[in-house]
Order: sequence, then structure tokens, then C-alpha cells
Amino acid sequence: LPLTKELSRSLYGEVLAVSVSQLELYNRDPFSYYLKYGLKLKERPSFKLDSLQTGNYFHEALDQFFKEVKERSFDLANLSDGEVAEILGSVTDKLNNPELYPEYTVFKVNHRNSYLQESMVETIQLLVQNMIKQRQAVNVETIETEQRFGYKQTDEDGEENITRFTLADGQEVRLRGKIDRIDAVTHERDGLAENFIQVVDYKSSAHDVKFDQIYVGSQLQLYTYLKVALDHMNQSGQTTQPLGAFYQRIYQPQVKIEKQADLTDKNIADQILADLKLAGYIRSDYDLLEDIHSGGFGPRDKSPVYSINRNKDGAFSKNAKVLTQEELNKLLAFVEEKIVATAEKIVSGHIALHPLEDDPYIPSMTEPYRSVSMFDATDFTNKYRPNPSMTDKEFFKALAVDEMVEDEEDLTEDEE
Repeated sequence: LPLTKELSRSLYGEVLAVSVSQLELYNRDPFSYYLKYGLKLKERPSFKLDSLQTGNYFHEALDQFFKEVKERSFDLANLSDGEVAEILGSVTDKLNNPELYPEYTVFKVNHRNSYLQESMVETIQLLVQNMIKQRQAVNVETIETEQRFGYKQTDEDGEENITRFTLADGQEVRLRGKIDRIDAVTHERDGLAENFIQVVDYKSSAHDVKFDQIYVGSQLQLYTYLKVALDHMNQSGQTTQPLGAFYQRIYQPQVKIEKQADLTDKNIADQILADLKLAGYIRSDYDLLEDIHSGGFGPRDKSPVYSINRNKDGAFSKNAKVLTQEELNKLLAFVEEKIVATAEKIVSGHIALHPLEDDPYIPSMTEPYRSVSMFDATDFTNKYRPNPSMTDKEFFKALAVDEMVEDEEDLTEDEE
């Protein structure tokens, strides 16, 4: 049974304050959201190293690294190995300071954790070295790291936007989050300067843009961050357009050596750079991409940074991950609408146990929450929600169909 609106408001507050990942969880399974953020059920905290702490360590280390580079007025693309080692050494010393970061003393409780920290620092160093190669290949500039939004808001925040809006029943919603990295580039076209930005989200596991997950609302984070960044830039008076949104995996790739000729420094470095490519879709703009790639991006070329390449006739290859300006705008508009629709469902009191199919990490499907949900697939009352795969073309076709249905419904209401 759903919660009453009164009970829902008492659970979630007069102002619904949520993160994007919380909205994603609701769309994966409303009951899991209810358990975690309505009832606020959680295990007793223990002093041990977990994936959340290692993820925070990676993010903090990379944030501190970029801040050090900016403070020293260094050019990331021209950093030497010695300068990288020096800056990372300074960052590691800072994170090891228990007065500044008491949460990371967990790395010192035993030899295993100390070894894991050393391995993580090596991973960060490898990633930074490849970020330098990416920066040498593509002329973008990092303008923000760990950019927080929605944490401090007042009634004088101005007009409503994606981070602060009001639902149909008058309840206010405030969206918060943290953007790992924002890169910017200026491109001259017909004598006029055009500003573009891309957002990069660090992940310790493999991630890619999946349109079926965007459609059901379980992958909203990346394009929400792009929308927030664009709104911030445009509100500050800088007309800015989207370049793309990407995941950057944080790990040490395993290089496959099939023959003796593969065992060269160049081949190993090239394979690592390919494995650490940014995962996601970039703006379909030949002139822009030609301009931002240091070595150009003409026919038969393959980008060392993005998942794009061009055929001999100059067209993008079939598997190139590109979106037109119109598609990017539609995608950003859809994500904003999905955020509002999800918030409406939360405050309506809908808390059904209805997990997405083929998602093994839904809380209500795993311990300790499964002992509360008691989900049993053999019980006819417990059902998974199907989540069929969807390509980018199928996604935009579905949006067009949805728009036609809405137009017909609006027309019917007007006639009545």
C-alpha cells in the first residue's frame, strides 16, 4: 500500500532534499528508497575499509591534485614525471594527516590496508599520467573539480531550476550533488567565439552511457551534472553549449601481450591509454572536433580520448558515440523532466517493491535489506520490472512517441 501524502511529507520533510543517486535508486526500486531514505535503516557503522571509503579517497586525491596544479600555475599537458610525483607526494601526505582526514586512518590499522593504499596511489599516478596524455591530445582546460551544488540554498536563490523547484502540490524539492570535473574549450566559428563544456565523472568500476537506464531513470547523474554546469555558466553570463558528458574509470588496466612484438613500452602505453578512454557521447561537430584535437581529426582518424573515429569519406563511423546538438538538448530536457516526475512519485507515497530486472545491486535484493523486503521471485506478488535494452536511436524514437502521446492527450483535454 502507498503512504498517505501526510505520512510521506512527515518522512521526507517539508522540503524534499535529495541527491541524484537517491532519485536513481527510487527508479530502480521504490521500496529500496523507502527503506534507506524514508525509514533510514542502516547497519551499525564499523571501523573497516569499504568501497565507499576507497571511492572517496580516489575522488579527494584527484581533486587535490588538480587544485595543486592550478595553485602552482602548471600546465597539465606539460607536467613532467618528476612534477607529477612531487605533487602526488604532497597530496598523499595531506591525506595521511589524521588531523585533516581522520577518516583515512583506516589505512593504517593493518598491513593489508596499507598495501591497498599504496596500490591506490599507484593507480592514481597511472591515471594522472594518462590524463596528461589526454590533455596533450585534446585542447580542453579543467575549470572546476568537485563542484558542489544544492548544499547551501536560501529563499533568495532566484528563479527555479533543476536544483530547486516546486511540485504540483506545492512541495519544494532541492537537488544536491558534486561534479567531479568540468572541462571547457573555446572554438572560433565564422569569426565568433563559442564556449563548450564537458563533465567527467570518476568511477572505480566500468561505466558507460546506457539509454535504457536513462529512460527508466536509473542513470540520471551524468547528464544532470552537465545540465547543472551549463545552467551555472549561462546564468553567470557566459553563453555555453554542451560538448559531452563522460565517465573516467579509475583502475589499472591489464595489458594483453600476445606476441613478443607487443612487449614494447609504446604498445603497452597505447593499450593503457585506449583502456582509459573517456566513456560517453560527444557532440557531433566535425569542425569543433577537428579544432580541439591537437593532431587534427580528419578522415580515417581515431580519437585517442573519445569513442569516435571517422571513415575515409570523413563521416563518423557506425560505432562512433556522437549526439547532435538537437539530441543533446532533448536528452538534457528529458533528464530534467524525469527528475521532476521521480520527485512527484516520491512525495505521492508510492513505495512498491518493484525492482528492475537484471540489477544485482538493488538494496532490497541484497543483505541486509533483503531480510526486511523478503522479496521472493517465486511469489506471484513479487515481480521484477522488465528493463529491455535500448540504443540511442531507439531512445530518441521513444521520446518522439511519448511527445506525440502527450500532444494527443492535451488535445483531448482541450476538446473536453
